[in-house]
Amino acid sequence: TVAGNGRTWSAAANWAGDSGFAVGDDLVIGQQALASNSTITSTQIGGGSYMAISNSGSLYTANAIRSLTLSNALGQFPTATGNLTIQNSNAGTAFSSIVVFNTASVDAIKLESGNVTFTSRTSGANLTMTLNYTGMSNIAVASGSTLSIDNSGLTTSPAALNGTGGITKTGAGTLSLLGNTNTFTGGLTVAEGVLIVSSFANVGSASGAGVTVNGGTLRFTGGTANSASSRVFSIGNATGTFDIDSAVNTRISGNVTNVSGQIGALTKNGLGTLSLNGTVNTYTGLTTVNNGLLVLGISGGSGGLASGNALTIGASGTADFQNAGQTLGAVANANTATNALNFSNAAGTTTLASLSGGGNTRFGSNATITGGISSGTVTAVGLLTADITGGTVSAGSLSASTISGGSTTVSGIATIGTMSAGNATLNGATSSITTLTGGNLTLGASTALTVSSGTFNGSLSGGQSLFTTGNFTFGSTSTSTFSGATSVGTGQTLVVNGNLSSASVSVTSGATLAGSGTVTGSTTIGDSGTLAPGNSPGLLTFTGDLTFNHVDAKAVFEVNGTGRGTTFDAVNVNGALAYNGDLTVSFGYSPTVPPSVTYDLFNFSTETGNFDTITIGGSYTASLSRTGDLWSGNDGGNTVTFSFDQTNGVLTVAAIPEPSALAALAGFGVIGLALFRRRRASATKL
Repeated sequence: TVAGNGRTWSAAANWAGDSGFAVGDDLVIGQQALASNSTITSTQIGGGSYMAISNSGSLYTANAIRSLTLSNALGQFPTATGNLTIQNSNAGTAFSSIVVFNTASVDAIKLESGNVTFTSRTSGANLTMTLNYTGMSNIAVASGSTLSIDNSGLTTSPAALNGTGGITKTGAGTLSLLGNTNTFTGGLTVAEGVLIVSSFANVGSASGAGVTVNGGTLRFTGGTANSASSRVFSIGNATGTFDIDSAVNTRISGNVTNVSGQIGALTKNGLGTLSLNGTVNTYTGLTTVNNGLLVLGISGGSGGLASGNALTIGASGTADFQNAGQTLGAVANANTATNALNFSNAAGTTTLASLSGGGNTRFGSNATITGGISSGTVTAVGLLTADITGGTVSAGSLSASTISGGSTTVSGIATIGTMSAGNATLNGATSSITTLTGGNLTLGASTALTVSSGTFNGSLSGGQSLFTTGNFTFGSTSTSTFSGATSVGTGQTLVVNGNLSSASVSVTSGATLAGSGTVTGSTTIGDSGTLAPGNSPGLLTFTGDLTFNHVDAKAVFEVNGTGRGTTFDAVNVNGALAYNGDLTVSFGYSPTVPPSVTYDLFNFSTETGNFDTITIGGSYTASLSRTGDLWSGNDGGNTVTFSFDQTNGVLTVAAIPEPSALAALAGFGVIGLALFRRRRASATKL
């Protein structure tokens, strides 16, 4: 135990028993009461100031020791500062000193309490600590204590560590190696507590055994992106934490690997930047960015994390993947800052097993998120392949099996399986949705959307065109301010039970338009197209014109009672109605006549044209013939007659009088009144 005013290690009288230490000794400073002799009277180590290795006036090499233990348990460190400083020399003119450690099986240095700094007295002399053993020896620092092998205040000749041995930093305290060019070759392990360095020169020889951070924290207080290290860094099960101070850029150009037999996890703390620029980082555990920026890969395309690694970005963390293409496991991002998680390379495809959290994520190229997107802000410059259940999503193009929430904007082609909820804006030239059932859908001015199926109870707006290729329904709660053209594909049925607003609606060959809603815009029933209003039955309203524009266009109505739009099909046309093609009216009941029953099939502002045929089916069988605007015919088997007046769109069913009644009526010349309702006198057509 060192004592009193006799500051120097080299003086035997300053050690307990007034004898110096021998080779292989364990030195202890501060664990027992200071001895008193003819030259020592102080109660503080180093006379309340500092200790020195030598006062010999020349280079001094101390006997090689096994270990050094330091403790302020008895309050013997200088009270003025609370810190004990150990220097190389006590001479008026500083000389260099060397302390040698010769055993790997014990703690080379152990600081049990208090703070201790090893440093050079001046910039003209060195304090060298030589690790003269093979393997690793601990430097243990207790919680709340700091051990510094440090000459950061001097420009040259720092206190330094050299030799063939390695160091394992243990204990919850802090070891500082600031300012040193340490050349020891046995490797450095940070197992507990904090190890502070200012550059890679502090962590041992570049050709040495490498650096392992497994359970402790390696803190960088200096360094730029140009001060890269090609050393191999290893991390293990206990997690390697890298703490980078603000404005510091620490770049590891070598690979980061697992400790043998372990799964390495890496945590990035501090406001500075940690760049992992190795071409093959093979550690396989979780990467967590709590603060600052983590840069991975090389902008040329290589590097990044091992395939399948999990990644967590904290609320104050950011990450930039500069490699082309990356496959990761579960990814969680809590930072809402713009591009907080940025896969910035413009090439390749990034694949994530899942993406969660409310953070902001950007993909500079294509991205596949297997588990989908449920929250946060996600931007993909290229093709995004993901199901979307929440969050705010922007993509160059999109392939999604499901959109059931969130807000999605696509600038290019979108291919969507099912959309049931959420908001989607599709701006590409073409997009498709297999099944559309809900949500708010906005189409770009030049977007053509194809929908195959579904009952849609949402809103539709914008757009150039809507093409249905399957049986599709605008549900009763649907709304639309769609400004483009709607086409119903061959052989398919479009049912409008809500509101379809469209510049035009075209019902093509083999297609059917049905429903009990409202169609805004002009509607055309084309060659072999069918208008079948209602849902067995119902009222279909057109706010624009309705045109049957081909001889093979068809109108099919069901009549099951006398309630307009409730028990028989009907059509309201706020614009012009143009007749053409074939009208078929199918009766599902037999009305009670005489005298007659009327069915207002068409209600319109103006009408033109003529049907080509009118056929009565179901409970009756009749084919009507036309004279001008008036169609007539009878079903003799049921003793009823039918008439349809194109000028008002009304179908009348009346009883055919008995033969005796016909004779009587003939006498009065009013047979025509019994058979047919007169058409409007002002309309005459051929």
